[in-house]
Amino acid sequence: MITVKRYHERKRELIMDIREELSIYRQVIQFLDESTEAYLYLYDLVNGKIYFTDKISERYNLPLSGDQGISVKEWQSIVYFKDRKRLEDNLGRIQKGYSDNHNIEYRLVNKHGDRIWINCRGNVKRDKEGTPRILIGNVSELPPGRTVDPLTGLWNHERFMEDVAERLDDQNGYLMILGIDNFKNINVKNGRTFGNQVLKYTTDILEKYVEYPVKLYRLMGDCFAVNFLQNDKEAVVRFYEQVKKDLEQYCTLSAGVVSYEENHITDGSMAYQYAENALYRAKKEGKNMLIFFSMEDFQEEVNKIRQQDELRESVKNGCEGFSVYYQPQVYGKDFSLYGAEALVRFCSPTRGLVGPAEFIPMLEQSGLICTVGLWVLREAIRQCVKWREVIQDFHVNVNISYVQLQQERIIEDVLNLLREYDLPGEALTLEVTESMQLQDYAYFNKIFYEWKKWGIQIAIDDFGTGYSNLSYLKSMDIDETKIDRCFVSRVCKNVYNYRLIRNMIELSHSARMKVCCEGVETEQELAALRELKVSVPWRRGSF
Repeated sequence: MITVKRYHERKRELIMDIREELSIYRQVIQFLDESTEAYLYLYDLVNGKIYFTDKISERYNLPLSGDQGISVKEWQSIVYFKDRKRLEDNLGRIQKGYSDNHNIEYRLVNKHGDRIWINCRGNVKRDKEGTPRILIGNVSELPPGRTVDPLTGLWNHERFMEDVAERLDDQNGYLMILGIDNFKNINVKNGRTFGNQVLKYTTDILEKYVEYPVKLYRLMGDCFAVNFLQNDKEAVVRFYEQVKKDLEQYCTLSAGVVSYEENHITDGSMAYQYAENALYRAKKEGKNMLIFFSMEDFQEEVNKIRQQDELRESVKNGCEGFSVYYQPQVYGKDFSLYGAEALVRFCSPTRGLVGPAEFIPMLEQSGLICTVGLWVLREAIRQCVKWREVIQDFHVNVNISYVQLQQERIIEDVLNLLREYDLPGEALTLEVTESMQLQDYAYFNKIFYEWKKWGIQIAIDDFGTGYSNLSYLKSMDIDETKIDRCFVSRVCKNVYNYRLIRNMIELSHSARMKVCCEGVETEQELAALRELKVSVPWRRGSF
């Protein structure tokens, strides 16, 4: 049995041993201080004192530790308040003997108020009784640019990918990607200095509503990421709404969110891709909103990309897969054949026949319509020449895209094809879609004028579905209007629809234009249109 006297003697011996050990370690860190950029420290776990060399006090608001050291409270005073709880938890485990290793990243606030990411490492020294007594290690500032964004002080894209990859072992939680709407316009209007201030303010607002263990990142430009760990969907939505409300006087914010658990994410790139896809949809559907990732919508987007690749490959191979169908046009008086409209179709090697409503916008967005459009025109002209051997005055209509009309050589490209096949211009009508908003009248009329000198006629397609008005028609040098099938199909439904199409016909005639009604399919429709004296009713069918 240990006597009380022996107990106190033993306690004094331990204290002397600790003091002696502390003194030795302090001399060591003082000696090594000049050979490293890190801040070496000694943490006395018994007395709650931390010893640094004087170097750290030059950058941070800390008293010189000297022989007395500084308290843990004084150290925490320069720790960014959002990170204190995490540091306390880590040190608590060490003091209770649960861990002998201290390795944690958190932020300090320097004398200028800047938040500096640091890595604090250390190892525990236990006494002979096995009790944790000393933690010795170093504090290293993480260099901006490698894993820290220099502007906002948040983790950057590289660190984000590392953390998300580690996160996949735990399939709970959500990943959110946020983007400031119209940030380019903010920079142009107010300057990049103001734009940088908006990014910093956005960072502060995000920090305001984030609690450990949620992590924040600035990915690039105006995009931020929030990695929610074990949060529910309602908490994620609530976070977005709070941030959005606080930012509304500066900017609007869109966000895309993906659930780790619901989408069986296997790597960090997939998580990022899914959340980014949801953000893209939020921007596309009006901005200033949050959208959760949908596998169905994502697959649709992937299919569009694959379709674009197929279209590009087809054009590269001489428009392989494209074909031209012809829809007849007949006179309303005697039903004799007037001509035909060339309609382009595309057969996908993987999906089969694809509708023009799907592939035409893709061609226009990519600029491929310029090549395909001329290919269709060539095919239509070549076919028209053959038909004119049987029907002398046979006529062909071909659609021409707004994108094509923007091309510098479009006038000569069309005329050269007529010359190549020796087809008179009177045999060709080029159709432009009314919804294209051909507001630059002078530019387009100049093009139309050059074509009209060769006898080419110009028609407005899908008339009534776009921006029609009398001044519009009178300003454009147009020969013909084509009333869309959606109006024709309702001409017999009621008096209102009948009057509507009558007014459209009168509007066209007042501008001295012929009228063609698209998609006449029934005798009743034909009878109603004959009463209205349509110039060229168009009957559905192909050959």
